[in-house]
Amino acid sequence: MRNERTALSADVAPPRPLTVEGLLREDRIVVLAVPLTSATHELINAERLALMPPGAVLVNVGRGSTVDEQALASALAPDASPVMAPTSLRWRTARARTRSLR
Repeated sequence: MRNERTALSADVAPPRPLTVEGLLREDRIVVLAVPLTSATHELINAERLALMPPGAVLVNVGRGSTVDEQALASALAPDASPVMAPTSLRWRTARARTRSLR
């Protein structure tokens, strides 16, 4: 006997494998929450930042070194797309200003 649950699951396509590049191209909000390892060091680099659509948001809640900060600074240029506001970069900038005022 075929029940409704079996019929629905047979009609649903299996999930497609995801890649970092595919996620960056398709998603408007990306939250990066990975540990810092040799595999994740500068996981988000210039090439991957360029894949993000205009207006996309990148939130890095992991270690700062998982994002290439030089590439990110370049992407934050006035005519650059996507626009991102990295917390770690702002925090370091604010901390540097605080130290220079002492």
